[in-house]
Amino acid sequence: MKRTYKVIFCLNRSFTNRDYQRFGCAYLKTKGYAVEAWNIDAGRYSRVEIPQGYYQGGNLRELSPQDTIKEIAGNAGAVFILTVNIAGELLLELKRWNCTAIMYWSTGSLEYGSAEIPKKDWPKRTNSFGGLIRSEMKKLLCKNSKSRHAEDIADYYILNTHQCLSVPPKNVDEERMYYIHTGDYDRYLESERKGISASEELILYVDSGFGLVDIDSVMFGYTDPWRENPQEHSQKRNKIFEKLEEHYGLPVVIAGHPHTDYSNADFGGREIVFDQTCELTAKAKLVIMQWSTAVSYTMLFKKPVMILMDDSMIHHRLYHRWLYANYKIFDLRVCNMDITECKEEPWEYANVIVDSMRERYIHAFIKEEGTPEILSYEILEQIIQKIYQERG
Repeated sequence: MKRTYKVIFCLNRSFTNRDYQRFGCAYLKTKGYAVEAWNIDAGRYSRVEIPQGYYQGGNLRELSPQDTIKEIAGNAGAVFILTVNIAGELLLELKRWNCTAIMYWSTGSLEYGSAEIPKKDWPKRTNSFGGLIRSEMKKLLCKNSKSRHAEDIADYYILNTHQCLSVPPKNVDEERMYYIHTGDYDRYLESERKGISASEELILYVDSGFGLVDIDSVMFGYTDPWRENPQEHSQKRNKIFEKLEEHYGLPVVIAGHPHTDYSNADFGGREIVFDQTCELTAKAKLVIMQWSTAVSYTMLFKKPVMILMDDSMIHHRLYHRWLYANYKIFDLRVCNMDITECKEEPWEYANVIVDSMRERYIHAFIKEEGTPEILSYEILEQIIQKIYQERG
């Protein structure tokens, strides 16, 4: 590469090592780009120490919103990768200094309102109150996006699928919008390139961080019932694991939540593995969860899903606001750790999602049909190359 192109990734919280890899920062750096990672809202949230750690490279910048505006002037002409929905003064400042803004919204996992999840007969609405709220939120986003001025619009948008809850402004040129797939599909493609195929070597528990302290709870201020009595919850959960291990003759492995502190976690001495949920799902006999966007992997690898709950969670607002609609739509039976039949024979609650439903879900929320089988950050690099070619 004759010229060194500067690319700046922006996030409104501290970068983790996982972020640095999945956003494509490391990838572009190996390709010869001058890459920086900016936390553009340093100090907004309390830091939670997480197992994978925060990125500490020399190209990291921790900035306040005010300092971010000032720093843009010193990076005139750079390409800014915005991994969160940013508008207003920051976009205006980027345009002022001839910087190109790319809204890179496919970096994370899938996003959808429960009202948009494809049902068997594919109706447009559900009776879920939470789903209705999310659906109305999407309408509001669409309405607001129509009124944006050209100065308040990014130059390019890399999005999940058309069905996901990511709404670009209506007056963006279609050729500058790339609907592709979720970040989870990137991990699936990476596993394919490594030659990983489906097998049945373990039982996977995808932890959501309930009962522990995690970044999400700090950022959004929510609590869950298992955190009030973590020891009681852990004992019930570990007994279920023991039953399953005895029945299948396979070990339960824990897929650790990437933003959670596990220093006080009790999984009965079982292995906790981080940032390998996709690979572990491929190796799983079945996957246990409360709910997670990692359900994408169960769809892609055609794995049974077990929903593990108890009375305290079922009666909590989180259950009806975020979880139950998913179970109902997929006809999932819940394994309640407080019910005798569930405790004695938990394997009976391993749900197999029918192929027709699985395929609809994949094409609606995981990967657009007809899009290329390449990683989202490879598409990102193609756009960056196009930008510099246009500049001459």
